[in-house]
Formats: sequence, structure tokens, C-alpha cells
Amino acid sequence: MTSQDVDTTHIVVRRRAIPKQDEVHVLVIGESSRFDRWQVNGYTRPTSPFLAKLDDSEFLSFKRVHGGGNLTIVAVPILLTGVLPEKYQASARYATILDYMKKAGFMTAWLSSQDAQVGAQAKVRADLILARHNNMGQPKYLFERLPYDEELLPLLDQVLEFSHQKKFIVLHTTGNHMDYHLRYPPRFAQFSSKQDNLYTQRQELQDSYDNSVLYVDWFLDQVIQKLKSRNVISTMSFIADHGDDLYDHGVQRFGHGSSDSSQYEQHIPYFKWGSEGFRQQYASQWEQLSRHQSAAIGAENYFHTMLDLLDMQYPLQRRDLSLVRTDYQMRANAKVLANNGNLVEIKVP
Repeated sequence: MTSQDVDTTHIVVRRRAIPKQDEVHVLVIGESSRFDRWQVNGYTRPTSPFLAKLDDSEFLSFKRVHGGGNLTIVAVPILLTGVLPEKYQASARYATILDYMKKAGFMTAWLSSQDAQVGAQAKVRADLILARHNNMGQPKYLFERLPYDEELLPLLDQVLEFSHQKKFIVLHTTGNHMDYHLRYPPRFAQFSSKQDNLYTQRQELQDSYDNSVLYVDWFLDQVIQKLKSRNVISTMSFIADHGDDLYDHGVQRFGHGSSDSSQYEQHIPYFKWGSEGFRQQYASQWEQLSRHQSAAIGAENYFHTMLDLLDMQYPLQRRDLSLVRTDYQMRANAKVLANNGNLVEIKVP
């Protein structure tokens, strides 16, 4: 099945109130990012100084979020379609959030520094698809030097200049994928344990991972500053596809894609920033969203929450999966999809 085979004719999206102002919503998809390595989530190292400076009124960090799977090729389609992990095999038949936003009158863009195969697997359709790297079918490409994620920023600038009043933009980043030291420019190599005599090969890996988080923090700040400067109704959402094992507690587990999906692969960061104009326009929705920062949720909730946050109504709507709802409750027996196709009970604290 190709992306063109997905039936989008049934999608009819209505908004209860359409803002007259320009409106821009950006989704940044992180890669291999762990919840616990972010300063804003309690990590002892200052890995997110830019996000840490944001006021609580404009920035939300959700504490108990699990990815849909522990491989990008699985996790991203779940994120974009809102399909539950146990229904993943059917996700190829579902439209993505870009399809719904387009039906709602938004110009859509997919800007990627990742392999084009991921977007193809997720059946991504958009008005504009641009990739800074297109090495489809080369499984080792992520272990090589790629364009840094900051090379997406000029592309973002170009899209923001388009005359469309409503825009929905996805930035699919390489983020924190191994090899970690290849993910950031040398100026971000700030963490090192050599100075305190704790330096080991394992610690070098930890340092380079933390440096990559520091870089993603800077990247997210750049996106937010671009939105702030335009003085429009806007949001920036950041959510990772999955996390990574880093030889935690002496256990010889590294990377992701394990058959049993550890808690470090499952527990991911999910941030939401909202402009002042957005928070005024959608005050009740934003307040309700902020109340759910400690709720247990899955990556699939992003799809349902984002559309509900913008007052959209559409066929097959699942309000029970939206964090905007006052009666939201985590699904019982929630699972993630592991590398071998097994559904694994979540282990997020």
C-alpha cells in the first residue's frame, strides 16, 4: 500500500471557532530521547537550560509518557495516526494528523533530517516534504555523520514565510540517536567526567548522550523563538519516538529495539509550549491540559489531544484519548510494541 492508497475522503473536520489571526503549530519528533536525561524533568545535569527558563504558564512537561514502540519505524506511525500500539498493523490504513490538519484548512509541511523511509512507512502526505538527508534503505546511516538538526531551521524559516494563514509543520529530527557524539556540533560538548576521575568508556557514552540532549534543548529554543518573533497564535510540541538504554545500573543494555522494551526505552519526554495568544484563545483547553502533566499517557494520545485542543470535530473522534478532557483516564493494561512484535506491558513509573 502506498501513501496515496490511504482513503482520506471520509475526513471532514470542523472547528467550533476559527481564530482570525495567523496560526502556526509545530510538532518536533525527537529520536531516542529519554525522559530522565532532561534537566526540566529533574536530571541533575543542566541539560535543558533554555527550556528551564520558560515560565510554567507557557511550558508544560508531561511526566509519565510512554512511546508506542521501541523502534522509530513503528513508533512514528503510532504517534502520527493516534492508533493504539495493539492496533499498529492497521495503522497503514489510517490517515495521519497532517491529513486532518490539511482538511481543517492548514498548510502542512514535513521537514526531516531522518531517513525518508520513516515518512514513507508512516504514510506521510503534506503540501511540502523536504529532507536534509535521504539515504533510504541504508540501515547504518544513523551511525554516520549526518546534517545536524539545526539545518532544518532555515527550512522552517522558509515555510513560516509562506502566505498561508494556518500552518502545521512537523520537524522529524535525528535528535539523540546513537552514535551520540555525531549528533551535535563541538560547541555543545560541555559534559565530561574526565575532570572528576570518573572517566570510563561507559561514562564517555553518558557524556555524549547528555551533550546531545543539550543540543536538542537549544534546537527547541530556536523553534520557540522563531514562533515568538512572529507574534501569532502558535504551539510547539516535542515528543520522542522512544528512549535508549545506556548501560543503566551496570546492566549490559545499550540502545533500543530490545525484545522486552525496558523502561528506559519506554519513558519519553513530551513538552508543550503555547504562545500567549494561543493560551488566551484556548484558555480552558490549556488549563485542562496543564492539569494532566502527571497523568499516565501514551504517544498515541498526542494525535487526539492536539486536534481536541484546537476545537476540532471529526469522524472516529476518540475524546477518551484526549488530555483536554476533564475525565481523561489512562487505558487499562497499556502496552508498547517491542522489536520482535510482542506487546509489552508499560514500565513507566
